[in-house]
Amino acid sequence: MNELLNELVLLIREKRKEQHLSLEALSQATGLSKSELWMIEKRRRGMSLKTYLLIEEALGYSPGELLFLSSIKGEGNLGEIMEELNLHVDKPYVYLLLKALLGLLKK
Repeated sequence: MNELLNELVLLIREKRKEQHLSLEALSQATGLSKSELWMIEKRRRGMSLKTYLLIEEALGYSPGELLFLSSIKGEGNLGEIMEELNLHVDKPYVYLLLKALLGLLKK
């Protein structure tokens, strides 16, 4: 499993647990089987785009938001900063602005 997909799966599990959702509850919300969700979280199988979007919607995120957050997790604490400030990735200019500001602060 590639690194980005691995980060995405870890983030999905993290967000599910933060919301106190069981695999059973997520299964009901997505229409996916509990065993399928378990296998995805344990990284024993990949997921289709449709599956990803169903999970993302059930967790209350915009299409692509979790993928974006997982892609920036490796860039210092930018993902955490964005979450703390409640900045959503449907505004990509916010990400670029924060990245630029953090770059200036490090100089």
